[in-house]
Amino acid sequence: MFRLDDSGYEDRLRREFNSSLAITWQLPWVKGLMAKALVAYDYTNKEWKTWRKDLSEYTYDYANEEYIEKVVNTAHLESKLENYDKPTYQFSMNYNNTFAKKHNIGAMLVWEMYNDKKNWVTGTRDFAIGLIPDLDYGDKTNQEASGKTQETAHAGLVGRLNYDFSNRYLVEFNFRYDGTYKFRAGNRWGFFPGVSVGWRVSEEAFFKKLLPDMDNLKIRASYAKVGDEGDFDAFQYLDGYTSHGSYIMGSNGVTSGMTTVGMANPWLTWYESKIMNIGFEASTGTDFCGVRLVPQKPFRSACHPCRLIAYYLRRINAAGEPEF
Repeated sequence: MFRLDDSGYEDRLRREFNSSLAITWQLPWVKGLMAKALVAYDYTNKEWKTWRKDLSEYTYDYANEEYIEKVVNTAHLESKLENYDKPTYQFSMNYNNTFAKKHNIGAMLVWEMYNDKKNWVTGTRDFAIGLIPDLDYGDKTNQEASGKTQETAHAGLVGRLNYDFSNRYLVEFNFRYDGTYKFRAGNRWGFFPGVSVGWRVSEEAFFKKLLPDMDNLKIRASYAKVGDEGDFDAFQYLDGYTSHGSYIMGSNGVTSGMTTVGMANPWLTWYESKIMNIGFEASTGTDFCGVRLVPQKPFRSACHPCRLIAYYLRRINAAGEPEF
């Protein structure tokens, strides 16, 4: 019979720090104008240690009157350390004002940038004498070590301008101008605008006379183009090599090998989706009855030739011949 601590243990430690600082300034010389700056920083540190002890079980051989040992585990240690940090910077301007008691104007402009960085290192060793669970005390034979650093970067400018006349006729224009680290310089940024219009029929005099119990009826329509950077690997626009396998070359023993990362694809860029909505909202003054109907008609225009060519080239590169 074995106890739980006979076979070893696993320790996990996580340290996390999340912070943000925001400053808001109401500009005194422009009515309705406000500026805001926000800085945030997130940090995470993780440690893992998996320790497997020497462990044997014995069976008694009655014929020879002796115990026979069967090795279940040999001492082995895996140790890993990971760090992650993400600074974020955001600066914005907001404006809201009313003119002549009927013309309501609002505007917003936000610039945001952030990048996150993660690095980790791990090492493993077997132990001839499994007494101290630290890598320094392990055997150098069959030891392994690995590590990696990953870093991303994103930035974007977001804007919105909206106007309504007496809360009756509404117009809004918005946009995003986003940049990602995944694409080459010429394709790195994408512009994604949108527009919406609305008519609050319930604010019209004829409607209030016709249906006085209905406090809200709005007809609206919108059209927008949205972007998606995709979930594929970054830097596919670059040629290069990556570590792959091990080989024996001459009398130098085992040597790490390399392989090509594939044919470069400089055409990669943002996915673009175009979305159109037409709908209405209605509710009564009792707040017990309401309905909202917004049919959507999304259609994607991202299957442009550059992505089809990219896929075609990758199939040729991986298999040696076109395959669809």
